[in-house]
Amino acid sequence: MLERRAVDAAIWGMPIVSLDALRQAYFRDGKAKYGDIIWWPKGSAWKNQSLTANTSLRYLYVFFNTKDDGPVVLDLPPAAEGASFLGTIVDTWQVPLTDVGFDGNGGKYLVLSPDYTGEVPVGYIPVCSKTYNTFTGIRSILASNSEEDERKGDALVKQIKIYPLAKAGNPPPQRFVDMTDIML
Repeated sequence: MLERRAVDAAIWGMPIVSLDALRQAYFRDGKAKYGDIIWWPKGSAWKNQSLTANTSLRYLYVFFNTKDDGPVVLDLPPAAEGASFLGTIVDTWQVPLTDVGFDGNGGKYLVLSPDYTGEVPVGYIPVCSKTYNTFTGIRSILASNSEEDERKGDALVKQIKIYPLAKAGNPPPQRFVDMTDIML
């Protein structure tokens, strides 16, 4: 029974432990802060040590903290010719909260804290989380590996904005961290 309980504990804790390891690397290796986008513009290579990353995609990672920042906006542009997004917003336990970029759609996703009781402003897609920390993993998908599609994909990525709802009237400049040659 002791062995079975140990296996159960490992299985139960794996989602939060693995996401926390990624969060620690986000701060430590990417020198990122909540709301910064770390990404691999040349595709994910061996230095991206995330558990499920593959080398044919360009990944973007961002962590939110709604306890300190209040509701957080992920402003994702719609797909453009040659480039699109597909991703998921998850809570600390890696429970999927919503997919983003599906069918080329963009939107203003509003990630809410567990204790949020305010109104959701018109034009925002509410994302209710049971944890204060959330993670978004987005794939930047190119139509081809051509330089032109890469430029289109980069331009689309640079349109993403993440900011606290309280700063929606004047969002701060978005910070991007190129992780191409950085071990994560």
